Amino acid sequence: MATFRERIIGLARSLNLSREQFTVGPFIDWPAIQKRIESRFVMKTRSDLSPLEWPEHFKGKQQVIKSQTFEPYEYLDELLPVNEIFWLLLPDSAQEQKLWLFQGYIRPIQKVLSQLPKTSFYVVAKKYEWLLFNDRKDEFTALGELPEKPESYKEPEAETLPPEQPEEEN
Repeated sequence: MATFRERIIGLARSLNLSREQFTVGPFIDWPAIQKRIESRFVMKTRSDLSPLEWPEHFKGKQQVIKSQTFEPYEYLDELLPVNEIFWLLLPDSAQEQKLWLFQGYIRPIQKVLSQLPKTSFYVVAKKYEWLLFNDRKDEFTALGELPEKPESYKEPEAETLPPEQPEEEN
């Protein structure tokens, strides 16, 4: 039977996503990556704190971002640059307390998430400036300094028009 990781990668390949677009995170680096995430975003109160318990122990300023779409993952490309690679952390549906590390661009991440049953997930900047967490609700918990919203998604500035002049009667 295929592991969760193998199923996710198989799913990505069936969606015609290349290894450059979406792949498994570096397995041997996962402990160091986990430690960096914990040191930056998690108040580790005990040594056996599971990654699935992180949300109850987030540290620092937290921002709640309401999703503007039906499924929260659909909103990711409006929050994040599409030309950067991010970490994606997914809980293993078969093994509680286990997260799998993947990496990819945001649109391929969205494609993969669209094919999964609704699940919690983390998207983390590879330089650890920020973390987004979704726990199957219509909102994200954001920690750290999110990147500026991509230019194409910025709200247009309100156009100021001169006051209307009454039409002159002839």
